[in-house]
Amino acid sequence: MKEDDDDEQAKANIPRVECRTIRQIEDIARQELQTIKGYVRGKPVPIQDYIEFGTLKARYNVDYAVSNMNRGYIGRFDIDKDTSRKTLTIDQQQWILGLEAKGKSRAHARFTVAHEIGHAILHGQELVEMAKCEDPHVLYIRGEIEPENECPEWQADRFAEAILMSAESVSFLLDTYKARLSGGFGKLLMRNLDVPRTMILTRIRTLVDLNMIDERVFKSFMDSGKFWWGEDTENK
Repeated sequence: MKEDDDDEQAKANIPRVECRTIRQIEDIARQELQTIKGYVRGKPVPIQDYIEFGTLKARYNVDYAVSNMNRGYIGRFDIDKDTSRKTLTIDQQQWILGLEAKGKSRAHARFTVAHEIGHAILHGQELVEMAKCEDPHVLYIRGEIEPENECPEWQADRFAEAILMSAESVSFLLDTYKARLSGGFGKLLMRNLDVPRTMILTRIRTLVDLNMIDERVFKSFMDSGKFWWGEDTENK
């Protein structure tokens, strides 16, 4: 029993990522979006410019690197436990895809960049303390931290969704779609915002839950493949 108590005490004393709600992450992403030069509602967010033009460095003291990453990584946010230097690294191929590719490859690369920026903004100071801690109870792995609101990977995903597909852009594009009612609203979002198809329905439901877009607009269409994807009724 004493060992169990000691184990629980150890877990209680280790540094953790702050529990953040989707609403809190949404507000942070919305504020950050306004600092990105070249952002226009209804257009792809120039997410890589936010890094390359120095905004991330100026606001959060985070360096960046583009390199050939190994071990299957496509992006990392690292903190040196001795110097506390923070570095966001994107795999070179992902960086190029985000700038030059088209379609699904470009959209997924842009999501990777936005996800890593989410780590830098949300977890910069928290992960400094976690990096210094050698306690094995410190976990970074998706699915191993409960509640999920304390998982840095979950939070970074929500941040990426919020900054790449803002409520402002969704509302603007919905007005555009209603003017013609053809081609699929989901496809319009994918094409105009350069976001992955797998993100569309989840993001719309989040915006509805947050009362940031009117649920009545989507109520009769939520299960309609034609509304979302034109003639393609399968949500892949």
